[in-house]
Amino acid sequence: MIRKGNLTDIDEIANLRINLLKEVNSNDYSYDWEEYRKILKEFYYSNLLSSEILCYIFEDNKEIVAMACAVLYNTIPLMHNLDGKMSMITDLYVL
Repeated sequence: MIRKGNLTDIDEIANLRINLLKEVNSNDYSYDWEEYRKILKEFYYSNLLSSEILCYIFEDNKEIVAMACAVLYNTIPLMHNLDGKMSMITDLYVL
């Protein structure tokens, strides 16, 4: 099942992002992951509420097995993007 993530998913979304970063940065253990987890949870909370980030959760038997997020933002209008609305896919992670 695919569903839109919500505030009750913040802990799991933060955990999945940290797992992703640990895999990508497997040779660097100097990060303060607990501090980063706290900051991530605050970020997801405020940005999910404002719809500046959309997270989609993929579940199998009610267990989250993947996620994908899109960050929505504005930039200076461009010739090919006159309203300046942009998005960036991030946190694409599959267990």
